[in-house]
Amino acid sequence: DRSTSVWNQGRFGDILRWVLRGSIAFLGVFTLVAGFALLHAAWTGDFLGFLPTRVREGLEEAWKIPPPAPGEGRRWHLEFRSYIMDPESDIWLAGALAIAATMFVVLIYRREIRAVEPPDSAPTSAGGDLRPLADAVDADAGWLPTFVARLGLVLASILWRGGRSRSLLLLAGLRLGFILLMLAVLMPQLRLWFERQAWPDVVLILDDSASMGEEEGNPDAQVQELAKRLQSEAGLTRKERLALAKALISRGQADWITRILTERQIKVHVYRCSGRASHLGSATRPDEAKKLLEDIKGLQARAEHDSSQIGNAIRQVLNDFRGSSLAGVILFTDGAVTEGESLADAAKYAAQMKVPLFFVGLGDNRENKNLILQDVKVAGSVFVGDNLVFQGKLIARGFNDQAGKKVKVLLREKARAAGQKDSLLQEKELVLRGNTEPIEFRFEWRAREAGEKTFIVEVPVEEGEVALDDNTAERDVTVVEIRTLKVLYVEGYARWEYRYLKTLLERESRRLPNNKTMELKAFLQEPELAKAELRREQDRTLLPHLPTRDQLMDRVNGYDVVILGDIDPNPGENSRMPEFLKDLVDFVREKGGGLLLVAGERSAPHKLRDSPLRDILPIDVTSDRPPAEPETGRGESYRYRPELTPVGRRHPIFSFNAEDGEPIWKSLQPMYWWAEG
Repeated sequence: DRSTSVWNQGRFGDILRWVLRGSIAFLGVFTLVAGFALLHAAWTGDFLGFLPTRVREGLEEAWKIPPPAPGEGRRWHLEFRSYIMDPESDIWLAGALAIAATMFVVLIYRREIRAVEPPDSAPTSAGGDLRPLADAVDADAGWLPTFVARLGLVLASILWRGGRSRSLLLLAGLRLGFILLMLAVLMPQLRLWFERQAWPDVVLILDDSASMGEEEGNPDAQVQELAKRLQSEAGLTRKERLALAKALISRGQADWITRILTERQIKVHVYRCSGRASHLGSATRPDEAKKLLEDIKGLQARAEHDSSQIGNAIRQVLNDFRGSSLAGVILFTDGAVTEGESLADAAKYAAQMKVPLFFVGLGDNRENKNLILQDVKVAGSVFVGDNLVFQGKLIARGFNDQAGKKVKVLLREKARAAGQKDSLLQEKELVLRGNTEPIEFRFEWRAREAGEKTFIVEVPVEEGEVALDDNTAERDVTVVEIRTLKVLYVEGYARWEYRYLKTLLERESRRLPNNKTMELKAFLQEPELAKAELRREQDRTLLPHLPTRDQLMDRVNGYDVVILGDIDPNPGENSRMPEFLKDLVDFVREKGGGLLLVAGERSAPHKLRDSPLRDILPIDVTSDRPPAEPETGRGESYRYRPELTPVGRRHPIFSFNAEDGEPIWKSLQPMYWWAEG
């Protein structure tokens, strides 16, 4: 008792209490810091990665670790080396032994405290006994909560009693510390090793197209204030878009490139682009950043950089860094794309490559002004005296606030010799609608002389337009003298369509004796045997045999158009029809001859699906046989009158005048049959 009194009272007791409290506080702080370090290492893969770079570099230098090469970093890895089984199992085994040892020590000293302290000295909480609380925990909780709760009650009981119990608690702590120290020595060993790692890459793309030489025109007040500040800091005379981008990158002592290198440890690569992306340089050290900044300051938005292909530039950069650790692409641009891949398609490709794109927008956030001529069409060849019909669409972008504005569309004939002026043929005035819906236009011009001619459809450039190459469209047209067209009509049998069409074409051939426009030849695949010879003698247009390949392909005396009716592509062994169909394919593809098809109830177009003509048919044939005839026949319910589609109404073939066009179609006799499948 006297020894216990000496320990618990006086100066030694105060020292012991402060040592005990300090040890507990130190162990608690150490446990928290160690736990945070281990969790941080497990999450980031870099042990003590939260330490400042200078502290880590100082420790590495003290440990005599060679510094990393330029453009490289270093990761610290804390590795557990196995002692009994494997690293993962040994950690769990060490933890289980530590818990078991703690339980063992606590139970022993609990029994000793009960043996030393009298029963009536049990501590109370808020005037009550703690034992009922312990019994309640034993009765209601599971084994793990029970153990934790009873361990807490034991520690509270010891701290409450004071006296010799605190001395016993100190002894218990010494034994637990010894056990944990022994586990740390004997169980899994720790090894700190260092991994050299290349920095990730980031690419800066500066748009130096002609539009980047324009002055900043964003109407937003905050943007204008920032532009004025950059202009003042960089000493710029004008707020050009490219100049503002260069000032934003290199302003002040802490320029972008140096900050990215030193603070983020990322390699910087700089490209310029108007047409194709061009590599300016790379930097991995601050001294390299200075040279790269000088190269950036030398960029100019020249007038010859009239092409802006930002989408193509993004794809090119992504392909250049394929397989590397590209962390992102930063673009300084006004967003004007005049040709090539769109920004939306380039962004989709970047998403597939898992590379983020960051845009630094310069200029007006409104859409650039652009007048676009689209789908300008005209026949490739006409006869002298025929009308050339030019059709097209005008799309106005960036004119949303100028609805009602009038613009002109001009039709010119290009001068044949250098130094001569183009001839203005016609002009039309179109009214803009304030949206991007296409505005259709149409020119008609009569060809008066033969020759190779080039026509220009043009819309004058409006102020503020960026892209100028889509304001004009050139079309080449061959105007030929009127000559006789040679037509070959191949039919399977003498059906009604054959008689009507043959008679019509023969009448056209004899309409003007001194100006014959058409010469017709016909061939029947299955003529009536009894009348064949007589018909051939009296009918000069009917051929006894199919034309040969040479007759078909002759560019001077050959045929210009072939009309193919309801023919059987495989009639028999002695027929020349299969070879003729092969020649007909070359007639269309090589000579450029015309081909018209007239469907029939026997063979065409169903049997043509597997014939040599299948690749040049203007339709997709899905069945090899015609549809079955209805049981009730083709009565009034099957009659129909064909109508022109919107595209057909605009085609030159059906360009009747406004007064006669509709009555002509309504006057056509109804039809009762059509090809299906």
